[in-house]
Amino acid sequence: MQLPLPRRHLNSPALPASAAGLEAVAELASLVVSSNSDTNVSGCLYKCHVTEWDEGALARLRAAAHTGDGDAGVLRGRPLKPVLQYAGDVLLTALANGEAIAELARDCMNDLLERGLPGDAELAAELAAALGACPAEPLEPLPVDLGAVAAAMDEGDHILDLERGDVLTGDELTGDVLSEDELTGEGDGLCGFERCWAPIPPAALPQGEDARRGFARRWLAEEGYRPVPRRL
Repeated sequence: MQLPLPRRHLNSPALPASAAGLEAVAELASLVVSSNSDTNVSGCLYKCHVTEWDEGALARLRAAAHTGDGDAGVLRGRPLKPVLQYAGDVLLTALANGEAIAELARDCMNDLLERGLPGDAELAAELAAALGACPAEPLEPLPVDLGAVAAAMDEGDHILDLERGDVLTGDELTGDVLSEDELTGEGDGLCGFERCWAPIPPAALPQGEDARRGFARRWLAEEGYRPVPRRL
């Protein structure tokens, strides 16, 4: 199935990380930089022990991001910079759960703004909104796996279900969900029986798991969506 080029879905009001939003985030970042030059990105003094990200810790972090359990404990005493996209998602859930991790969330936001890779500004804006520093961007929540979206961008010929967050191949959509005769090209995606899909554009993604998540996040934001955990 030949997929059309993606367009912004339906009535998404604005691109994320607007100029005003980013200005507010940057202003907050300038205010929360610690005056203690010995403090690292996870709120721990450089002179204290910092645990590296071994496979067990990474597996725990991935699980926390995917399930949305807000397990921010895995971040404490470890450097945030190698895992900023995962860390930001976990911290967003922890903040929503009322956990006292504001300092850790500010550190993550500051590092995202400093790094400035695709998707970092969008995630920093979400953290700033969760911290009460600025209004949230008008993005629709979608339970989608950023890793699956990134893989689909690598491979091409994939569709994103804008209701369920499922990532499907073109063949799966036409063969198992709807026939081509039942699909329309109206609106900003493919629609049928009151459900809509967005073609996932092929792209040359950056190296690294964290950078790939950010790239997928930016594309979703451009379509008017923000990822949320895929809870059963």
